[in-house]
Amino acid sequence: MSVHAPASPGLAQIGQIALAMKDLPRAVAFYRDVLGLPFLFEAPPKLAFFDCAGVRLMLSEPEKPEFDHPASIIYYRVMNMQESVAVLKSRGAVFESDPHLIAKMPNPTSRNISELAQGVTILTASTSSQYALEVPSGGAGVFTTLLVDALNGAAANLMGDVTPGSVYAHIDQSLGPWTQRPVFKTNVKKFISLRRAEPPISFANLRALTAHFPKPDHRFQLDPSYEPERTPEQAADPAIPAPDPAHTKVFAILQEYVKVNLVRPVNEKHMFHAAWHSESCELTVVGQHYWNLVDKRLI
Repeated sequence: MSVHAPASPGLAQIGQIALAMKDLPRAVAFYRDVLGLPFLFEAPPKLAFFDCAGVRLMLSEPEKPEFDHPASIIYYRVMNMQESVAVLKSRGAVFESDPHLIAKMPNPTSRNISELAQGVTILTASTSSQYALEVPSGGAGVFTTLLVDALNGAAANLMGDVTPGSVYAHIDQSLGPWTQRPVFKTNVKKFISLRRAEPPISFANLRALTAHFPKPDHRFQLDPSYEPERTPEQAADPAIPAPDPAHTKVFAILQEYVKVNLVRPVNEKHMFHAAWHSESCELTVVGQHYWNLVDKRLI
């Protein structure tokens, strides 16, 4: 006869911890104003809820005498013990003794989870199980070559800013999925520019977006007079209008927009064909974003 083990109840992360309090208003003030936990809401009868890094704390007065007893001790994780104690003391918390080490506990996070302090960015050439490739001619490695290329402007945005994310994107797209894989981890809450490189388009032409496109959804009408190049046969054809210097000057700017993904031709693959076939061009999603920045005078 076979004996089957009972099915797992599927217990995973703790969702809520209930704490019994004799004085709920005083407890709410302590957890909210002294400990600084995010207060969620109150609910009848005499319930208060707080968030602790994804775990909900429920404070309540005991419903029955058998529930009126001290709660279990809860340990909170902090980045700096001494600094946290100083902050809590300044808020009126009373400590029976100063914090001290009892035992070094293993990190509860799994090996697939990284903890980064705010403002830290990590970029490595490859994973721990891979070798970093060298360039065929020797010298610097492939990763280092791509990193220098990114910092020199290959990873710059339209304003010329090179950011940690753009550096990783440049290296990631260059290496592809075939060989070594760069590792990128970051914890930043504000825009970080590593350096300012030469922007791929002049600020004057970038600010001219709203002049060439009065609205974000405007379609700029083209015709053959915008294309400066002509074959001898085309130049001799009276049905084909001659290049207009004013139009060709604008067309050169529109082609710059295409190169940096601000503009795309409509119903054609290339701007040349769009002009010859009297089609139009329009702003891309990125182009509409920069149009709004220019319109709000943020650029």
